Amino acid sequence: MDSVKKAIKEKKKNRISLSKIEYKSMQSYDSAQQLKSEMDRDGWFVRKMIYRGIELNQKYGDNSNKFGKEFGEAFMENFSKILFYLLPIFALVLKLLYVL
Repeated sequence: MDSVKKAIKEKKKNRISLSKIEYKSMQSYDSAQQLKSEMDRDGWFVRKMIYRGIELNQKYGDNSNKFGKEFGEAFMENFSKILFYLLPIFALVLKLLYVL
């Protein structure tokens, strides 16, 4: 019985956590960035990722099951489109690799 509880705790620990972002709003992140010097501020990519993390935290909170379900649905809905668009790229890579 203890091994079952231990396995459940391990499974909960391995979930995706949306709460690792320390800022609750974009305004608090922006104000924290303004306090830093120009060289210490986050770059454009990190800033975009933090903005997206804040948006996800505001939308889902700590409900990672809802996030996982909606992400899975969106992925499965768009998977065929991804394959369709990647097919010519894959063909080009094969043509470049196997030039006769």
